[in-house]
Amino acid sequence: MGTIGTIILVIVLCAFSFGWYFMQQKKTANVTKDFNVINQKENTSIYFKELLNGKFSFLKNEMKNAPIDAFSAGRIPNSLGDKAKALATDVAKSAAWRLVGVKARYTREDAMCYFVLSGDDLHFLTYFEDKIDSHTLFTKDKINGATISQIESAKTEKKFGAGVHNEYQLTFTMKGEPIVLILKDYITEVVGQGIPNAMSTEYNKDLVKQNLIGLHFKRMLGEKYHHLKIGL
Repeated sequence: MGTIGTIILVIVLCAFSFGWYFMQQKKTANVTKDFNVINQKENTSIYFKELLNGKFSFLKNEMKNAPIDAFSAGRIPNSLGDKAKALATDVAKSAAWRLVGVKARYTREDAMCYFVLSGDDLHFLTYFEDKIDSHTLFTKDKINGATISQIESAKTEKKFGAGVHNEYQLTFTMKGEPIVLILKDYITEVVGQGIPNAMSTEYNKDLVKQNLIGLHFKRMLGEKYHHLKIGL
């Protein structure tokens, strides 16, 4: 094939790819127009049971017989915000994290993290390579001394009905040391799930459901502990 033929082929392939992408975007937008965090809010309890008994059943397995009243995603912050300095950050933080059994490597963004509200207790679970690695319990007295603040720079408006994603800094005191965790009022990552097809309508509908679950957690936490009520 000559140079001109190659150029024509590239143009055709690019046009096809763009057309496919545009059609997928339009299809997803049409579906999620009638399926979003606003018009699906009243179904939150249904989706909660569906997800907890389905792809989030790993949380039930870890919690064993303890009830799960609400759950959402979280993360362990990298205080320097610079992955190139992650190792140095880990060393500086490791002493405080050892107090609650979380390994230093998890101050980097390589673990999936979840909050679980169970009665008066708050559980923080970390998963690494699809396996549970740490399970931290915050009892009522620790939660009563906790503080919360919104991370304005993390606020993002999502497409396809998933609403606004927010993150909050939760600070606890454990044995005299401050322990900072990030609470998300949405969930995008699922243990054991591969890389999803972001253009799939089912995937985007799942994001709507998972965002409702995250908002439910934030509401339940605020109702249980009024000093942690925020962004409701």
